[in-house]
Amino acid sequence: MKLSKLAFFSALFISTTALATSLHSPIENIDVVKSNADHLSVQNLSNETVKINIFGDEVELGAGTGAAFSCKGYDELELIIGDGIHDFFEVPCQSKVTINEAFENSL
Repeated sequence: MKLSKLAFFSALFISTTALATSLHSPIENIDVVKSNADHLSVQNLSNETVKINIFGDEVELGAGTGAAFSCKGYDELELIIGDGIHDFFEVPCQSKVTINEAFENSL
């Protein structure tokens, strides 16, 4: 019985990790993984407060916080990170963006 549960959970873990696809982020210390969720999730693991602008909606993520955005009507979303004119990129709406511990806001 325990062996069959272990096999089930192992298969479940492998199948969910197989669904995630790592994507390239042009901004250092920001990781993007495509998912099958119906939303974009952004998680800020850094010690910085990070401003994110998505099509005019600005969200401020404190250290260790996150947010989710509905994908209704969108295939891709443009993220502008901080106040930087050139710190932006597009991600598939159904993805997870992680701002990792080493991220620092540009001046």
